[in-house]
Amino acid sequence: MSDLTVSTPPGPPLRAFRPRWPNRRPRLRGLMVRAHRWGSFTLGLLLLVIVVSGAVLLLAPEIEQVTRPSLYDTAAGPARSALAKRWRPSIASCRSSRPPAPRSSRTAAPGRC
Repeated sequence: MSDLTVSTPPGPPLRAFRPRWPNRRPRLRGLMVRAHRWGSFTLGLLLLVIVVSGAVLLLAPEIEQVTRPSLYDTAAGPARSALAKRWRPSIASCRSSRPPAPRSSRTAAPGRC
């Protein structure tokens, strides 16, 4: 025979681990793990939709300016509008007929215009 022998450690004999409820616990644990995974996945998708829609609403003016730059182009167009040219004499006569407001007053002087 060979000299290789396996000895057992001192103390009481080792027992195999047996759960208290051998049939229920692994099934319940697996069910809880699945419920937790699906619940967190669903909640994560819901929060993702809320965050993305909020970011779109927050950045809507900037997105509009990037997607439709022709609406924000200020280089083109006349220097004065036709409406301002037509109303200029009326505005000037109204300002000249109104008495000047005192310097300490922040409100407009009473008058027709």
